[in-house]
Amino acid sequence: MRPGYPVGEIVLSVAPGGAGRFSGLLRARGREGAASRKAACYAPCVPCSEPFCFAHNAQVRERRIAVTVAALIAAALAAAIAPARDEELHIPQVETSLAGRDVRVSAQLAPGLPPDALKRLASGLPTTVAWELRLFVSRDKWWDSLKDERQYAVTATYRAVSGDTAVERRLDGRLLETVVLPEREEAERALTTLPALPSFTMGPHLVGKPLVVRVRCLYGTDVALGFVPTRTMTDWRRSPVFFWKEGGETP
Repeated sequence: MRPGYPVGEIVLSVAPGGAGRFSGLLRARGREGAASRKAACYAPCVPCSEPFCFAHNAQVRERRIAVTVAALIAAALAAAIAPARDEELHIPQVETSLAGRDVRVSAQLAPGLPPDALKRLASGLPTTVAWELRLFVSRDKWWDSLKDERQYAVTATYRAVSGDTAVERRLDGRLLETVVLPEREEAERALTTLPALPSFTMGPHLVGKPLVVRVRCLYGTDVALGFVPTRTMTDWRRSPVFFWKEGGETP
C-alpha cells in the first residue's frame, strides 16, 4: 500500500442494518480519500511521486514545453543575427582615407547582388542594401574599443513606365540625396558600392591612436523557423590600421 492513501475502515461486527452502515462508511471514506489525494496532488511546491498525480505530471509537461520553446526562440534569434556563411557574398577589402578631419570609407559587395535582390529590383519593389560601419581603437591584447558607428543605406526603385531607377541614399536614416539613373546596371552598382563615404569625424581624443574601421553589408531578409524574420549579411571586414594627427593621416 502506497503512503498517502487513506484506507476505508473495516467493521467486523454487524448489527441490524450494519451492512448498510458499513457500505455507506466505505463510500464516505472513499470520497474523503479521493478528496485528500486530489488536494495533495494539486498542492503547490509539494512534489508527488504517484504515477497518476495529474498536477505533478502537468507541471513536468509545462516545464518540458517551456524548455523546448526557449530552445526554439534561441535558435531563431541566433539565425537572425548570424551572417550568411553559406553565401559567397563578401567584402573583399575596406579602404579608408582622410580629408581634413573626416574619415572616408570605401567598400564593395562582391560578386554582386544576390538573385532575390535582383528579382525584387526588376519587379519594381523598393530594394535596400545597408552598410554598417564602426570605428575602433585597435588593441593587441584586448578587444578593440568602439568609438563611433554609422549606417549607410541605399534604396533603389525601378520605374517600368519611364524605364529608369530612382535611388535614395541615407546616412543614419537622414536623406542625403535622391538621383534618377537611366540604366538598371547603374542602380545595381549604387546598391553594391560604398563610395568613399565621409563616415567619421576625428577629434583630439583620437590623436596618435591606432584606428580601424569595420564594415559589413546587409543585403536581404529571410525567415527562420517559418515565422521569425531574419537579416542576411556578410561577415565583418576590417580595414588596415591608420593613425590620425592634427595635420592628417600618418603611417
